[in-house]
Amino acid sequence: MLNSSGADGEDMHLIDGQPMDKALVAAAKTGWSGVLRGRIGQQEVGMVVFSHGRVAWSVSREQTRDLPFYLQNMGQVSLPRLEEILELQKAPDKSKKLGPLLEEAGLIDQALFAECLLAHIRSALSPLVNNPLTVGCTEEGEVAADARLTFSLQETLDSAETDVADVPAQEDSGDPLQDLALLPGFCYAFVANAAGKLLLYHEADAGTEPQKDLSAWIAEWLRSCVQTAHHVGIKRPRSAFIEGLGQSLLVQVTDPDFGFFLGVAFNEAGKLGVYRSRIASILPAIRALSETK
Repeated sequence: MLNSSGADGEDMHLIDGQPMDKALVAAAKTGWSGVLRGRIGQQEVGMVVFSHGRVAWSVSREQTRDLPFYLQNMGQVSLPRLEEILELQKAPDKSKKLGPLLEEAGLIDQALFAECLLAHIRSALSPLVNNPLTVGCTEEGEVAADARLTFSLQETLDSAETDVADVPAQEDSGDPLQDLALLPGFCYAFVANAAGKLLLYHEADAGTEPQKDLSAWIAEWLRSCVQTAHHVGIKRPRSAFIEGLGQSLLVQVTDPDFGFFLGVAFNEAGKLGVYRSRIASILPAIRALSETK
């Protein structure tokens, strides 16, 4: 293959033709820019776009969730509005990418779009790096990418050891929080309404009662976060996160009207990206449950 930007000829042999996991590491270390296509034999199974050693995009035939899924479930962008923006993006006079168009429409901010994009990239990379038959093949070219929407290789593989796709979902028991309980580091999770009324609770230690006024205190904190976000110009905040010594708490609004929220606490063994991805997968069930309360 022709040499791509960022890696000299001596380095290219570390990337081109190597197993995908090794090719990814080499591309990151050498600050390479270009498209790394994953192939099994003559069949292309996916690709990763690098910009100066950082991952800007990835897609795989075997990924189970894509960017629209995460935009709807993590970003709370409705399907009709998302389809409208996607059609707008295709217009001949439009050169903007999806993220800026969603921001202009007031549907998402850049930070949340970046989280959705990272979740998509992780979903795409997982099958590429976990199949030992996948070989990386380089393609020359400069990559125009927004540096704020590129990620280190470590970030994109942060959940590789305990990827959401590798953690089996619990059989349907009517309690979607059980899916979170399967993840490493899980302490407890709950669903409450905006007034702080506890609707559902699940703890790692079965039979343990929730802390008194837990959901009410967190509902008050969430309202404070929303007010602060409004004053500093953050539109439509959807989640809040506290990282503490020994335990962290992630709170996710589950509906566009801010009527309900989900909270999950986990210890040092848990990974924020893994929990965000799993929450995205159970949000439809949480919404359905909330509608019955």
